Amino acid sequence: LGDHDQALAVNQRALELSEKNPGLLVNRAEILAAAGKTQDAIAVIEGLLADERVGKDPQLKVLLEKYQAL
Repeated sequence: LGDHDQALAVNQRALELSEKNPGLLVNRAEILAAAGKTQDAIAVIEGLLADERVGKDPQLKVLLEKYQAL
């Protein structure tokens, strides 16, 4: 709880090992949103929505709407 900088650093290291991993990217968006970086979280989700592999996942749309309401 609360150490968003450390969580982002760990998430970044994981993404370096597994670039474009949708689960890690969703985690990144959640961390960013919790840290008050809503526009960054929206950008991550919009990137996932543009990805043909995962962009049709309805949960991504739900997250986008959640972040846009913040």
